[in-house]
Amino acid sequence: MATYNDVLAANNSDEKTGASYDDVVKASATDSPLYKRLSAPSAGTRVGRVISDIGVTATKGAVGLVNTGLGIADIATAGAAGKTAEKFGYDPKVINNYLESQYSPEQQAANRNVASAQGFVPTLKAYAENPSAIVHQAAEQVPAIIAGGKIGGAVTNALRNYAPKAAGVIGAGVGEGVITAGQNIEEVRQQTPGGELSAGQILPVVGSAAVTGAIGGLGAKLATKYGLSDPEALATGLVADTTTKPLSKAARIPLSIAAEGTEELLQSPQEQIASNIALNKPTFEGVPEAAAQGLVLGSAMGAGSVAVDPETYRANEQPPSLTKAAQIAVDSGATEQGRNKC
Repeated sequence: MATYNDVLAANNSDEKTGASYDDVVKASATDSPLYKRLSAPSAGTRVGRVISDIGVTATKGAVGLVNTGLGIADIATAGAAGKTAEKFGYDPKVINNYLESQYSPEQQAANRNVASAQGFVPTLKAYAENPSAIVHQAAEQVPAIIAGGKIGGAVTNALRNYAPKAAGVIGAGVGEGVITAGQNIEEVRQQTPGGELSAGQILPVVGSAAVTGAIGGLGAKLATKYGLSDPEALATGLVADTTTKPLSKAARIPLSIAAEGTEELLQSPQEQIASNIALNKPTFEGVPEAAAQGLVLGSAMGAGSVAVDPETYRANEQPPSLTKAAQIAVDSGATEQGRNKC
């Protein structure tokens, strides 16, 4: 529709616009300062859109967890689990596209800006210019982290009597590795024509997930040793090593953020390479972008773990006190093995 000024300019130059009387009336109305002020989104509307976006992200996180479960089943069934789910009407791609469309226009634009960035530095820049994308993408991973912690906790309990010192670290690594394998396998299956997987696709993805788990386990070990806040360690229920003097808060907070960012920086590129191999894509396609995403989101999740870690707000810097049972064991002169079992 022609604007009011367009109509006036055309009339002054003796050109016909084809605009009707109603067009002129509407144009004059929409050009008015009053109309623009009344039609501009209010603060309440913006708050509503933010709340709605949070709901969309929470839903995406739940759907992602379902997809992860299908991915774990896909490993054993060569993709039959995910394909069967699609036959019964559960199509992850359709659901994801729908949820993306439910974001506010501002959030959709932020997501597109990040997704369209190419290269390591441009991707970092895109995240810096669109910080809401960081918040939503990191928050979307929370259900998966919690699920990985449940798996890790079960593994820890199973190994506690056989390897008491290493049980927690192994559990954290296994939990993260299993969740990563499920996520990445299902993503590969969705991009595979026919929706079925070959051994040549499953092996590299599962192998890269094992590497991710090993890196995650090492991160959990360092976190418990130096009192850092680590998402996987927290989810698994690990506590700080009481035999090591913890770092000060001033050092622990930035180091926790940097440690998780570095961990994801190491994990994400090799996962992308494995997915490329599974899908017969160029080996290093998307690797710089994956590295940047890992660094940014890892740092964000590290900051999140600092925020929810009770140790961050502890008044003193002393190691956590021993449980009553452990203190009795120490007072009675129990062996180191006995204390570990406590």
